[in-house]
Amino acid sequence: MAGNECKQGRSYILQEFKLSMRILTATVQTEGCSRPTLSVKSSKPLPKSMLRRCMLILSEVKAKPGLHMGDVLIKNIFDTGVDIVCTKEL
Repeated sequence: MAGNECKQGRSYILQEFKLSMRILTATVQTEGCSRPTLSVKSSKPLPKSMLRRCMLILSEVKAKPGLHMGDVLIKNIFDTGVDIVCTKEL
């Protein structure tokens, strides 16, 4: 096999083949402030197959003022050990 000399690249491809993982980035609606949305992301990569279910949960979230960058909005989403955190101040 040619072109697989980079060990990091090889491990990435093997991981991608076994279980694709992605950082989830999204926005949630806000209430009680002039900004209509707040950007959020997962604290660690999530299985790609779970992203749609996570987005359904996020579509129901209403963020309120007083949140800071890095604050946890949803702790341990779907028992994955991954939190959904704010990426901006609100």
